[in-house]
Amino acid sequence: MFVSIIIGITCGMVLGGINYLLMRGNNPIVPTNVIKALIVSLDPAILEEVAFRCVFFAFCLSMAEGELKSRFQRFTGWFMMIVPHILPHMLFSMTNGIIESILSWLISLVLYIVVFGFVFAFLQKKRDVTSAMIAHGFVDWIRFCIFGLPI
Repeated sequence: MFVSIIIGITCGMVLGGINYLLMRGNNPIVPTNVIKALIVSLDPAILEEVAFRCVFFAFCLSMAEGELKSRFQRFTGWFMMIVPHILPHMLFSMTNGIIESILSWLISLVLYIVVFGFVFAFLQKKRDVTSAMIAHGFVDWIRFCIFGLPI
C-alpha cells in the first residue's frame, strides 16, 4: 500500500506539472483554498477511476470469460480503460465546426489519451486502483489549487 501511495503521488506530481504547462496559456490563475481543492479533487479521482476504468475493464473481462487472450481483446480492454474516461473531458472543448477546430480537438484528444488516459490506465492495470486514484486526484488537486474549482 505504501508503494502505491508513493507511485501515485510521484505520477500525480509529474502529470500535474504537465497539466499546468498545458493549461497556463489558456486559463487565468485563480488560487483556491487547498483544503477545498483537495475535497473537490476526490470526486473525479475516485469516481472516474472506478466508474470509467474498473467497470469498463471488468465488462471486457466478463465478455472474454475472464481472460483477454487475443490481441483484439487486449486492445479492446485498453481502449475501454482509456477512451470512455477521456471523452467526457473533450466533448465540450470543441468551439465550432470548422476544420481547424476539429483538427485542434483531435490533437488534444490524442494528447489527453497519451499523457493522462494511458498513464492512469497503466497504473490501474499494472499496479492497482489506489495508485491510479491518487495520481488522478493529485493532478486534479494541483489544477484546482492553481486554476480554481470547477464548481
